[in-house]
Amino acid sequence: MKIDEEEELRSVALQNAREILAARQRAEQLLLQTKEQLERTTQELARSLALTRAALESAPDGIVVTNTKGVITDFNRKYLEMWGLDALESRDHFQVLRRISKHFDDPEAFLRRIDEIYRLPDLEVADLLTLVDGRIFERVSKVQSIDGVDVGRVWSFRDITQRLSTQRELNELLEQKVAERTAALQRTEQRFEQLINGIKDCAIYMLDPTGHIVSWNPGAERIKGYKAAEIIGKNFSAFYTKEDRANGAPARALQTAVQEGKFEAEVWRVRKDGTAFWANVLIDPIHAEDGTLVGFAKITRDMTERRAMQEQLHQSQKMEAIGHLTGGVAHDFNNLLTVILGNLETIGRHIQPDQARLLRALDQANRGAQRAATLTQQLLAFSRRQPLNPKPTDLNRLVRELSELVRRTLHEDIALETVLAGGLWRVDVDANQLESALLNLVVNARDAMKGGGKLTIETANSHLDSHYAAKYSEIAPGQYVMICVTDTGCGMSKEVLSHAFDPFFTTKGIGEGTGLGLSQVFGFVKQSGGHVKLYSEVGEGTTVKIYLPRVHGEVGSEDVESTVPDAKGHPSEVILVVEDDDDVRIYSTEALRDLGFTVLEAHDGASALRVLEMHPEVMLLFTDVGLPTINGRQLADEARRCWPQLRVLFTSGYARNAIVHQGRLDPGVELLTKPFTRSELVARIRDVLDAKKGT
Repeated sequence: MKIDEEEELRSVALQNAREILAARQRAEQLLLQTKEQLERTTQELARSLALTRAALESAPDGIVVTNTKGVITDFNRKYLEMWGLDALESRDHFQVLRRISKHFDDPEAFLRRIDEIYRLPDLEVADLLTLVDGRIFERVSKVQSIDGVDVGRVWSFRDITQRLSTQRELNELLEQKVAERTAALQRTEQRFEQLINGIKDCAIYMLDPTGHIVSWNPGAERIKGYKAAEIIGKNFSAFYTKEDRANGAPARALQTAVQEGKFEAEVWRVRKDGTAFWANVLIDPIHAEDGTLVGFAKITRDMTERRAMQEQLHQSQKMEAIGHLTGGVAHDFNNLLTVILGNLETIGRHIQPDQARLLRALDQANRGAQRAATLTQQLLAFSRRQPLNPKPTDLNRLVRELSELVRRTLHEDIALETVLAGGLWRVDVDANQLESALLNLVVNARDAMKGGGKLTIETANSHLDSHYAAKYSEIAPGQYVMICVTDTGCGMSKEVLSHAFDPFFTTKGIGEGTGLGLSQVFGFVKQSGGHVKLYSEVGEGTTVKIYLPRVHGEVGSEDVESTVPDAKGHPSEVILVVEDDDDVRIYSTEALRDLGFTVLEAHDGASALRVLEMHPEVMLLFTDVGLPTINGRQLADEARRCWPQLRVLFTSGYARNAIVHQGRLDPGVELLTKPFTRSELVARIRDVLDAKKGT
């Protein structure tokens, strides 16, 4: 038993020894592992501390770390350098801070602030500290905690003097830029205001979104008549006519501006005094950056004068077009009337004195033809196609000589007064046509004074300045002689006045007038380089002013027309008649042959030159101006190059550019106007043949 027990005990002891040995081995192995882990941890901690130290030393700030008791546990070199310390003489943070507090403006306040910060357990505090030497430090204190437990403080100090200086400089620069920009903006606004205020020809003003006026420039005051204090705050519809306000035109204008980006129109507007003016209107909407409508900019120009000039131009163009038509008609009528009057004259020479019935018929035919000739002359005068033969004329003398005829034309209940200016300038004018124009005005005045009245004919020297001439493009500024015809008759309405110079326009009954009287005056004056102005009001009479340009320099005496009674020709006097109208050519050649001349004839310029080549004895070329292919002037020039002694007499139904310029016959041109009679024909032929050589 003992042996078994011993064996069992030995076996147990051996097992225990083995277990103890194994446990020891495991303990040694664990210890080795722990040692290795500790070494690795120590190395990692050393590396971490080294990195932390490197980071601490490389930081631009001075950094110091304290525990909760204020004991310094770490710091960097920058901290020492910042405060001029070689080393920390004490680890007591408060003691160190007391030493460096001498650098601050208020050391006691600095230390009190430190105490306050230590009593703030969970806050991050930043302060700006001002040093005695002017530097400014930024101090930041942070709570250092582990697992939420406060274990100390981290303090950093940074010199921000340069940063603040740079920031101040930037701020100052920014302030300077802002000031400069503000000043520039103020200058721009001032210049803009000066510009707006300097514009006198345009009304420029602003409206709020509802159309009420918020600004007003001097141009608006000049055009509209309102001062700024009178109109600002009122609605712009005040400038609209009653009709436009009634139909909602102001609101539609603003709505159109918003929808289409602008509103533009030419319309009638009303001034403060109630007068209407023709305006060019522009309205632009103004929006804020977010698209909100903040108001409207409005520009208005007074276009009344321009509209009047345009209407005058349209009227002038209309008259010019009618003039071309009437001129062509008058030309054809003159050819017909030449044949009619000439043959009536021939018939008259062959009627016996006892043939009373035929003589009455002939007289009636002659009167009708003469009336047609007068009508044709009026058409030519209106169309400015009559060939004028202006000469230096004393208008006072012309009016005096015309006065007796005027008195016979007027009724007994109409008084005539002439007011003739002393020292009156002379004018270059066709006196016969001027007399005809004045008689037309006298007849119109007489018919306007049914119950009697007074007719005044006045002359005066006048100067039309550039401002007046600018309103009427056809005249030039300068010195003029005025003839004024004034009556006290019924006058004209504005509507009648606007058509007074239109051909065939008349307020008289059928058969009482042709409507060409004023048209003849208008055309004659324009063709003479003058100007005519009509003034009239209903019940206030009418005034017609005719302005004719003054003759400058030396002028010759007025020509006195000569007459050649019972003029005859001689067979030795050879005349070549050139006329494309067969009837006129036949009448002219037969009349000249009856008077004793030797007459040759041609229907155009080319055949006329061939006749001249075969008959160099031709003494006078009597040619129509308006020939086909080669006109009469070209024919005469070519003929005179070959036969210099050849005399030339032109004939024409109306003024041709070939011989008439600026409404006047070219110098040296002899003209017999159509229609002409047999006696007028021979008289002019005789004048040209008998004229001295070279004249």
